[in-house]
Amino acid sequence: MSKQKERTVVIAIKPNERVRNAYDFTYEPTTVHVVAGDKLRFELKDTSLESAFLLFDTPVSNGAFQIAVGSKASPEGKMASFPQSGVHHYRFVGIHEGELIADAYCPSVIVH
Repeated sequence: MSKQKERTVVIAIKPNERVRNAYDFTYEPTTVHVVAGDKLRFELKDTSLESAFLLFDTPVSNGAFQIAVGSKASPEGKMASFPQSGVHHYRFVGIHEGELIADAYCPSVIVH
């Protein structure tokens, strides 16, 4: 039996220099390969975002389609694992200075 692993995905958000009220998102790593049951921890580089969430296209291990990743989220709350194999996508949404920000790009978690 294989031991479950824990990996971290770091999300960086910065204001776009050319477009007002637009943001650039960076995910490191962009695509994550895991085995079913492995845990992923999602961390924001910018700790000023209190309300921030990742929305998944399939439920994670606790049955929810979202996890909180903002600065007020508990460390355990920033964890997700996928019980089913396949390619799973997620999107970032959050509140920054009273405005909704979201990323149109969908990073992937590939579960083997």
